[in-house]
Amino acid sequence: MIHTLRVATRKSKLALWQACYVIDILKKNHPLLSIEIVELSTQADECLSIPLYEIGGKGLFVKSLEKALIENVADIAVHSMKDVPTCLPENLTIAAVCERADPRDVLVSNHYTSIETLPLGATVGTTSLRRQSQLLCQRPDLNIKLLRGNINTRLSKLDSGQYEGIILAAAGLLRLGFEKRITQFLDLAWSVPASGQGVLGIEMNSDRSDLLPYLKCLQHPLTHLCVSVERAVLLHLNAGCESPIGSYAKIQGDRLLLHVCVGDRFGSKQIESKLDRAIIDIKSPQEAGYQVAKSLLDQGAALLLA
Repeated sequence: MIHTLRVATRKSKLALWQACYVIDILKKNHPLLSIEIVELSTQADECLSIPLYEIGGKGLFVKSLEKALIENVADIAVHSMKDVPTCLPENLTIAAVCERADPRDVLVSNHYTSIETLPLGATVGTTSLRRQSQLLCQRPDLNIKLLRGNINTRLSKLDSGQYEGIILAAAGLLRLGFEKRITQFLDLAWSVPASGQGVLGIEMNSDRSDLLPYLKCLQHPLTHLCVSVERAVLLHLNAGCESPIGSYAKIQGDRLLLHVCVGDRFGSKQIESKLDRAIIDIKSPQEAGYQVAKSLLDQGAALLLA
């Protein structure tokens, strides 16, 4: 039995909300468990004037938290799964994933009602190559401008008139109570979410089997299956979280539906692949992800990602 569970998280309001969400579930299921939060900064939090893909490397939002696990400063770390690289450090593992929140991207705009009604050449803020690629594929006239910082900072930049609109994840806005700021939920048919978008993951040291009885209450099996398949596609494409790839799986009845979209950063070319398979027929997430990744590679995905 552990005496105190130390939970590593970033310091942003959203990250702290996510950590507290996990802690609330743990306390409801283990009322005698003592829990403390370990707040940390990451490289991505500190370099706000540079696009993430220019900073380089993978796992910019998670490395500091993983270091805390390795050095026994924390017992578990709470991540947004879209930020977690497909290859984890040796001896670390994702022990649980929570039920997925809304996976969609949204437009936030003070003057326009949709992507379609933005004026010609409108300035739209995002820090994601995936969102940039998908937006420009729909509206090649748009002026995509760097947008970094936490949610409050991004909304402030919009309100100060620096952008006609900004693109954010629905889950973050909903979690922080900003649902009234959402102008338009983007269509999943063309705005394919990042792998793991809307999902919280719990990382720990692989040898900490003593933690598993406590973390079991956080695990949502169907979400875990979907995210595992999404991440398997990225792994087989040798792509990172910052790549212009949308990978989204959902459960519909007894079937798993997967949609993957790969584009270049200019939105000039996109290729897609889909999978529709009975859950019972999925041999493993790796096998399902490989099938879709191979289809994309056969269509030239490697050149788009180079």
